[in-house]
Amino acid sequence: MKQVRIGVILCILLSGFFVTFYGGTIPYRFFQCSLLVPVVCLIYTAYVYARFKIYQEVEHNTLVKEEIADYTIQVGNEDYITYEHIKLNFYEDNSRVLDVEPFRECYLLPGEKKEYKTSVLCKYRGNYAIGVKSVQVTDFMHLFSITYPIKEPYKVTVLPKTVSLDKCFFLEEDSDEKQGNGLFEIEKHEPDVEIRPYLPGDEKRLIDWKASAKYRELFTRKNTNQVKQEVSVYMEMLTPKEEIRLVVEDKLLECALAIAYYCVNHNTKCNMIYEEGEIRVREIQDLVAYDCIYQETAQFCFRGKLSVDGLLQECIPEENQIVVLLVLHIGDSLLKCISSLEERKQRVIVVVMGEKPEKWDGSMIHTLVLFIPHHGDVKKIFEEGELQ
Repeated sequence: MKQVRIGVILCILLSGFFVTFYGGTIPYRFFQCSLLVPVVCLIYTAYVYARFKIYQEVEHNTLVKEEIADYTIQVGNEDYITYEHIKLNFYEDNSRVLDVEPFRECYLLPGEKKEYKTSVLCKYRGNYAIGVKSVQVTDFMHLFSITYPIKEPYKVTVLPKTVSLDKCFFLEEDSDEKQGNGLFEIEKHEPDVEIRPYLPGDEKRLIDWKASAKYRELFTRKNTNQVKQEVSVYMEMLTPKEEIRLVVEDKLLECALAIAYYCVNHNTKCNMIYEEGEIRVREIQDLVAYDCIYQETAQFCFRGKLSVDGLLQECIPEENQIVVLLVLHIGDSLLKCISSLEERKQRVIVVVMGEKPEKWDGSMIHTLVLFIPHHGDVKKIFEEGELQ
């Protein structure tokens, strides 16, 4: 392309030189043609952009973060001229179209249409455009290559990643013994009729001696655990630092939704408390209520003004509730609030979005504190109890 531009410029200069010093019909015509070439090329690129047809379709208009969805793109030429060189540029900040190289650049003959089927992966929660971002049109002489924005960006709603916990170490009795926190009281029901082979560490009182004698192998009875108390999840909806904003927002919502979903599956009432313009308390008692707030999370803006300690002052939890605090960082004001809750014998868990500070002193408070790295596995941390 660079060589073509140099050649056209030289033609214009040489023809201008002959017109200036020699004149004549042929030099004038040559000079006019050399000037007309770039004009025609510019008109061609604008015309192709105006007439070029592109159609995008995604499997669903509502997607889930980090879940692959089917993506179809069609390009077409309905004219009587050839579309020499068209390059498609895709959105890459929030989403990624997989295997785009086969159709990133295309050459379309008159009346030709092409269809490509691939997949798209959304990296973050929210409402934004995916797929083709702009069209780069190159003229037939490869003199100009102009990028035009797409006329109708394809917008989708992306929901947070769902984390389904098989267990939650700070909501189960076994975790109390392992972690030494004594956080929760668990209601034990009579053992179910189901049995399984005995494993080291199982309670001996649950051994089914009749089944063991019958099969000549130790078997234990399964029992069902339920959390007695309600769970209140306080979410800090302040704006995180810009460079990590999307990652932190998504991670905080993943933690909140994971706890709420776990509570619903264990017949435990969960309250989600947050502030965005006004303080909102959402009660989640069943899957319908859970799905309702889950659908709304794509619209959360994280433009709140109250930190968690401010929320606790405005919306004081009941004494019999388990309190989970999802925060961006731990400050002095939050520590004071936690101390006051501890004086009330309130059961509190603090979940911090980010890496554990090198100088972190866990002895400052007696409450369980979990740190969730920006790229940490929420499921693994909540299930296995990886204390930081």
